[in-house]
Amino acid sequence: MSTNIFWQESPIGKTERQKLLNQKGCVVWITGLSGSGKSTLACSLSRELYTRGKLSYILDGDNLRHGLNKDLGFKAEDRVENIRRVGEVAKLFADAGLICIASLISPYRKDRDACREMMQGSSFIEATRDPKGLYKLARAGKIKGFTGIDDPYESPLNCEIELKEKEGECPSPVTMAEEVIAYLEAKGFLQNHKEEYQAAKVDPIAQFAKPVTSHMNKDHEEDTKAIVHHTTSIPVESALMLDLDSLGFNVKATLQGNTFKIRVPFPRRAQDRKDVKTLIVEMLQAAKSVSN
Repeated sequence: MSTNIFWQESPIGKTERQKLLNQKGCVVWITGLSGSGKSTLACSLSRELYTRGKLSYILDGDNLRHGLNKDLGFKAEDRVENIRRVGEVAKLFADAGLICIASLISPYRKDRDACREMMQGSSFIEATRDPKGLYKLARAGKIKGFTGIDDPYESPLNCEIELKEKEGECPSPVTMAEEVIAYLEAKGFLQNHKEEYQAAKVDPIAQFAKPVTSHMNKDHEEDTKAIVHHTTSIPVESALMLDLDSLGFNVKATLQGNTFKIRVPFPRRAQDRKDVKTLIVEMLQAAKSVSN
C-alpha cells in the first residue's frame, strides 16, 4: 500500500446512519454448494426484510462476475481475490447501515474467515445450507463438476445459522428467510419498525381484504400464482390470498406438498380500494410480460 494516502473520516457516523434507517448494518453471508438454493434464499430474505421496512442489498456471486469481478477466473488465486473483493464491498454496505446479503459458494473456510475479520465484530453472520440430497446425487455420478465432490468445499465449523432439512424435507425459502430474520431480531439488528410500517396493521385498507381476497380466490387463483412467482421467484403450485393491507397481501401457498405463508409486497403503498385493484392488475401485467 502506498504511504502517501490517508483515511478520510465521514462527517456522518455509522451509528447516525443506522438511526436514520432504524436498523443495524450487518452482513449475512450465505454459503453452500452449487444448486443449494443460496440465491433463492437471498431473494426471499431481501423480500421479507422489505415487508418489514428494512433495507437490504444482495451481492450475488454470479452477478458480481458480470462487473466488479469480471476480470477474475476460477483459479485458486482468483477465487481468493473474488471473495476478498466481495468482503470489502459487503463491509461498506454494512457500514452504510444496510443489511448486506452475500450469496456465494465461497468454498474455502479461510476466505470466509478473512471476511469475518474485516467486520471487526459480531456484524458478520454466516448462514449455510444443508442440502444432503445434492451430495447424494453427486456421489452417484449424476452431477459432474460439483463443488464439494469434484471440487473442494469446506463447510463452516461455527456458523451462526445452519439451515437444515426438517424431517427429511427442505424448508421453503420463506421459512428459511424467517429463520434468518428471527436471528437478526434476537441479536438486535432489526430495530422497531417505523410508524408507516406499523400503520399497516390498523390501516383502513384492511377493511377491503375479505371482498378482494374472496374474489381472487374464487376466480383468479392462477393470477395470484403468477404474481407470487414473479414477485418472489417461488414457483408455487397453489396460492390463496389470506388478507391484505396497504403494503401488500399474505398468501397461503403450496410447493411440493409443503404449505407455507408468503408475504407479497405492493410496489407502493395502496391509497384506497380502487388503488388496491390497480396495483394487483399492474403486478399481474408485469408477471405476464415476463412469462410471454
